[in-house]
Amino acid sequence: MKKAISRHSNRRQQSHPKKSDKDRTYLIKPRTVVLVSVGIAAIVAASLLLGINPSDDSPSAASQTVSTPQTTVPAPNFQSLVGRWIRIDSPYVINIESAGLDGMLQAKYYNPRPIKVYVARARKKDGTMEVFIELRDINYPGSTYTLSYDREKELLVGVYFQATMQQKYDVSFRRLQVER
Repeated sequence: MKKAISRHSNRRQQSHPKKSDKDRTYLIKPRTVVLVSVGIAAIVAASLLLGINPSDDSPSAASQTVSTPQTTVPAPNFQSLVGRWIRIDSPYVINIESAGLDGMLQAKYYNPRPIKVYVARARKKDGTMEVFIELRDINYPGSTYTLSYDREKELLVGVYFQATMQQKYDVSFRRLQVER
Protein backbone atom coordinates (compact mmCIF):
# COMPACT_ATOMS: atom_id res chain seq x y z
CA MET A 1 0.00 0.00 0.00
CA LYS A 2 2.75 2.33 0.87
CA LYS A 3 4.27 2.04 -2.56
CA ALA A 4 0.93 2.66 -4.24
CA ILE A 5 0.46 5.93 -2.40
CA SER A 6 3.91 7.14 -3.17
CA ARG A 7 3.61 6.04 -6.79
CA HIS A 8 0.26 7.89 -7.01
CA SER A 9 1.72 11.04 -5.51
CA ASN A 10 4.60 10.83 -7.98
CA ARG A 11 2.13 10.75 -10.85
CA ARG A 12 0.34 13.80 -9.51
CA GLN A 13 3.63 15.66 -9.27
CA GLN A 14 4.47 14.70 -12.83
CA SER A 15 1.11 15.80 -14.25
CA HIS A 16 1.09 19.05 -12.24
CA PRO A 17 4.67 20.14 -11.74
CA LYS A 18 5.19 22.74 -8.99
CA LYS A 19 5.67 26.29 -10.31
CA SER A 20 7.67 28.99 -8.62
CA ASP A 21 5.93 32.27 -7.76
CA LYS A 22 7.59 34.12 -10.62
CA ASP A 23 6.33 31.55 -13.14
CA ARG A 24 2.70 31.87 -12.02
CA THR A 25 0.44 34.03 -14.07
CA TYR A 26 -2.84 35.14 -12.67
CA LEU A 27 -5.63 35.10 -15.17
CA ILE A 28 -9.03 36.61 -14.74
CA LYS A 29 -11.62 34.12 -15.77
CA PRO A 30 -14.02 35.28 -18.49
CA ARG A 31 -16.95 34.47 -16.19
CA THR A 32 -15.63 36.96 -13.56
CA VAL A 33 -15.26 39.69 -16.17
CA VAL A 34 -18.82 39.14 -17.36
CA LEU A 35 -20.24 39.21 -13.80
CA VAL A 36 -18.39 42.42 -12.89
CA SER A 37 -19.49 44.07 -16.16
CA VAL A 38 -23.13 43.10 -15.58
CA GLY A 39 -22.94 44.45 -12.01
CA ILE A 40 -21.52 47.81 -13.13
CA ALA A 41 -24.13 48.05 -15.90
CA ALA A 42 -26.91 47.37 -13.36
CA ILE A 43 -25.64 50.13 -11.04
CA VAL A 44 -25.40 52.63 -13.89
CA ALA A 45 -28.88 51.73 -15.16
CA ALA A 46 -30.38 52.05 -11.67
CA SER A 47 -28.75 55.44 -11.11
CA LEU A 48 -30.04 56.70 -14.48
CA LEU A 49 -33.57 55.49 -13.71
CA LEU A 50 -33.53 57.16 -10.29
CA GLY A 51 -32.03 60.36 -11.66
CA ILE A 52 -28.86 60.08 -9.61
CA ASN A 53 -25.90 61.89 -11.08
CA PRO A 54 -22.66 60.74 -9.41
CA SER A 55 -20.96 64.06 -10.17
CA ASP A 56 -23.88 66.04 -8.75
CA ASP A 57 -23.53 67.22 -5.13
CA SER A 58 -27.29 67.40 -4.61
CA PRO A 59 -29.03 64.73 -2.52
CA SER A 60 -30.17 61.67 -4.40
CA ALA A 61 -33.78 61.07 -5.31
CA ALA A 62 -33.90 58.18 -2.89
CA SER A 63 -32.84 60.37 0.00
CA GLN A 64 -35.34 63.06 -0.99
CA THR A 65 -38.32 60.75 -0.67
CA VAL A 66 -37.85 60.45 3.08
CA SER A 67 -37.79 63.99 4.36
CA THR A 68 -37.84 65.22 7.90
CA PRO A 69 -39.01 68.70 8.76
CA GLN A 70 -36.02 70.87 9.45
CA THR A 71 -36.30 73.87 11.67
CA THR A 72 -33.55 76.39 11.39
CA VAL A 73 -32.73 78.07 14.64
CA PRO A 74 -31.40 81.56 14.05
CA ALA A 75 -27.91 82.14 15.37
CA PRO A 76 -27.95 84.11 18.60
CA ASN A 77 -27.21 87.79 18.21
CA PHE A 78 -24.68 88.84 20.82
CA GLN A 79 -24.46 92.46 19.62
CA SER A 80 -26.49 93.67 22.61
CA LEU A 81 -23.48 92.78 24.80
CA VAL A 82 -21.20 95.25 23.02
CA GLY A 83 -20.34 98.23 25.21
CA ARG A 84 -18.54 99.35 28.35
CA TRP A 85 -19.64 97.69 31.57
CA ILE A 86 -18.58 98.91 35.03
CA ARG A 87 -18.67 96.77 38.13
CA ILE A 88 -21.18 98.17 40.63
CA ASP A 89 -18.96 97.72 43.72
CA SER A 90 -15.64 98.92 42.23
CA PRO A 91 -14.12 100.81 39.28
CA TYR A 92 -13.42 97.60 37.29
CA VAL A 93 -14.48 97.79 33.65
CA ILE A 94 -15.23 95.19 30.97
CA ASN A 95 -15.16 96.71 27.49
CA ILE A 96 -16.80 94.39 24.94
CA GLU A 97 -15.71 95.81 21.60
CA SER A 98 -17.34 93.27 19.28
CA ALA A 99 -19.28 90.03 19.27
CA GLY A 100 -19.13 87.36 16.57
CA LEU A 101 -21.99 85.12 15.51
CA ASP A 102 -20.02 82.21 17.00
CA GLY A 103 -20.05 83.92 20.41
CA MET A 104 -16.42 84.97 20.43
CA LEU A 105 -16.04 88.39 22.03
CA GLN A 106 -13.32 90.98 21.60
CA ALA A 107 -13.05 92.29 25.15
CA LYS A 108 -10.72 94.25 27.39
CA TYR A 109 -10.65 94.41 31.18
CA TYR A 110 -9.43 97.28 33.36
CA ASN A 111 -8.74 97.18 37.11
CA PRO A 112 -8.22 100.21 36.58
CA ARG A 113 -5.08 99.30 34.63
CA PRO A 114 -5.41 96.87 31.67
CA ILE A 115 -5.45 93.15 32.56
CA LYS A 116 -4.90 90.60 29.78
CA VAL A 117 -8.09 88.85 28.66
CA TYR A 118 -7.20 85.29 27.70
CA VAL A 119 -10.64 84.27 26.42
CA ALA A 120 -13.99 86.01 26.12
CA ARG A 121 -17.06 84.30 24.74
CA ALA A 122 -20.82 84.41 24.90
CA ARG A 123 -23.43 81.72 24.55
CA LYS A 124 -27.16 81.37 24.84
CA LYS A 125 -28.31 78.98 27.55
CA ASP A 126 -31.96 78.43 28.45
CA GLY A 127 -32.92 81.63 26.62
CA THR A 128 -30.38 83.77 28.50
CA MET A 129 -27.14 85.18 27.14
CA GLU A 130 -24.12 84.25 29.21
CA VAL A 131 -20.65 85.80 29.13
CA PHE A 132 -17.47 84.03 30.16
CA ILE A 133 -14.20 85.95 30.53
CA GLU A 134 -10.91 84.46 31.64
CA LEU A 135 -8.08 86.74 32.76
CA ARG A 136 -4.41 85.72 32.64
CA ASP A 137 -1.97 88.30 33.89
CA ILE A 138 0.13 89.08 36.97
CA ASN A 139 -2.06 88.30 40.02
CA TYR A 140 -4.77 87.01 37.66
CA PRO A 141 -3.68 83.44 36.80
CA GLY A 142 -6.97 82.19 35.39
CA SER A 143 -9.43 84.37 37.28
CA THR A 144 -12.85 84.25 35.59
CA TYR A 145 -16.14 86.07 35.26
CA THR A 146 -19.25 84.01 34.52
CA LEU A 147 -22.08 86.46 33.89
CA SER A 148 -25.70 86.43 32.68
CA TYR A 149 -27.18 89.31 30.73
CA ASP A 150 -30.33 90.85 32.23
CA ARG A 151 -31.80 92.73 29.26
CA GLU A 152 -34.51 94.55 31.25
CA LYS A 153 -32.13 95.95 33.86
CA GLU A 154 -29.14 96.32 31.48
CA LEU A 155 -26.94 94.33 33.86
CA LEU A 156 -24.37 91.57 33.65
CA VAL A 157 -24.83 89.54 36.84
CA GLY A 158 -22.85 86.53 38.03
CA VAL A 159 -19.75 85.22 39.76
CA TYR A 160 -16.13 86.33 39.82
CA PHE A 161 -13.64 83.56 40.62
CA GLN A 162 -10.44 85.01 42.11
CA ALA A 163 -7.88 82.33 41.21
CA THR A 164 -5.01 83.32 43.52
CA MET A 165 -7.24 83.12 46.62
CA GLN A 166 -9.53 80.38 45.21
CA GLN A 167 -12.62 82.39 46.21
CA LYS A 168 -15.86 83.29 44.47
CA TYR A 169 -17.70 86.60 44.67
CA ASP A 170 -21.15 87.64 43.46
CA VAL A 171 -20.76 90.60 41.10
CA SER A 172 -22.82 92.88 38.87
CA PHE A 173 -21.85 95.17 36.02
CA ARG A 174 -24.01 97.99 34.66
CA ARG A 175 -23.67 99.37 31.16
CA LEU A 176 -22.01 102.77 30.90
CA GLN A 177 -24.15 105.10 28.82
CA VAL A 178 -22.42 106.62 25.84
CA GLU A 179 -22.64 110.42 25.82
CA ARG A 180 -23.61 111.98 22.51
